[in-house]
Amino acid sequence: MTEGLRRAVLSSPDFLLVSAPEKADFTVTGEVVRFEREPMFFIPRTPSRIAVARFSLDVQVVVSGRREVRRTVTDTVAVPLATGYAEDETLAEAGSRTGNRILTLLREEYGQGKP
Repeated sequence: MTEGLRRAVLSSPDFLLVSAPEKADFTVTGEVVRFEREPMFFIPRTPSRIAVARFSLDVQVVVSGRREVRRTVTDTVAVPLATGYAEDETLAEAGSRTGNRILTLLREEYGQGKP
């Protein structure tokens, strides 16, 4: 999630990353509180083989600055497993999507630009 949020912030004109927490107007921390894989579709005649799975995660986000904001960010990523499942790519996709959701939270709570 850290890398996904870092990429989201770097691609946004609204916020800047700084090199040390003491230089920041606010800091963001998070904890994955739920991560599940649920089968969505099974391969016909072989129900033990999952063709598509859904990964769901909840991240408890805390933004500390002028005021503290606590929110749970939820995301779901569907992944085809039958065509070659790549765990690293799936986790990177989940991290990127969640990072973008956290960036949206920052915009909603702190407005665009410096808080």
